[in-house]
Amino acid sequence: MNFMEKLQQAMPANVKPAFGSFAELQAFHHDEAVRFGRECSDRQQQGRITQAMGRSGIKKNYAQCSLDNFRTDFMGYDASARQGQQKNVQAARQWLALYRRGQAGGFVMLGTPGTGKNHLASALGNAILAQGGSVLIATVSELMIRIKDTYRNDSQLTEAKIIKWLSHVDLLVLDEVGIQNRSVNENVLINEVINQRSMRNKPTGVLSNLDQNGLVEVLGARAVDRILEGNSMWLSFNWPSFRQMKRRAG
Repeated sequence: MNFMEKLQQAMPANVKPAFGSFAELQAFHHDEAVRFGRECSDRQQQGRITQAMGRSGIKKNYAQCSLDNFRTDFMGYDASARQGQQKNVQAARQWLALYRRGQAGGFVMLGTPGTGKNHLASALGNAILAQGGSVLIATVSELMIRIKDTYRNDSQLTEAKIIKWLSHVDLLVLDEVGIQNRSVNENVLINEVINQRSMRNKPTGVLSNLDQNGLVEVLGARAVDRILEGNSMWLSFNWPSFRQMKRRAG
């Protein structure tokens, strides 16, 4: 009596074994072992990439940023600036609501340093992280450094794997766009990431000190158009640096 016959004899009469032969059972275990090995390899690669890129890229001083603690009442600003800040926070709330319904496009935040772009973007990132999503906020220069690191002979990562990971993270925010080398290779890589994310309906955010024309010149009209597909958000931060205003106020 073979193994399957013994198994059938030991089972209740109304229960049939899932496999017709011992060979089928062996094949199943082999396939499961291969699948498990691939999952372990994928998790190991994911761990290497996460370690290389950082968990979220949200800096420590922005870790507690939220839409609720974005100040729109600082009296050092005039009424027009405070109204603009309030509109930006409201727009960010609407974008987050769309994101939670899977309907959000990308966003662009333009303004000089110290005007709140990173606070607002980090607030959105923190909210997504809180609900179990994945976020990366990084400067273009940081991304290029990480990608160039894969060119080393001893690197266990490849450019393609980094780009694939960047294409799948739930929210990618490119910071300091415009402060970069602007090489042909750099532009190709950034455009490839934006294109891959667009195809997967993953929102990409852009933070820059440039104006609209400058942003289009750096990224290209096609890349900007892909970022702004769907229910996108374009915010301008047209007021002086909060840090400077606070210092002046004493």
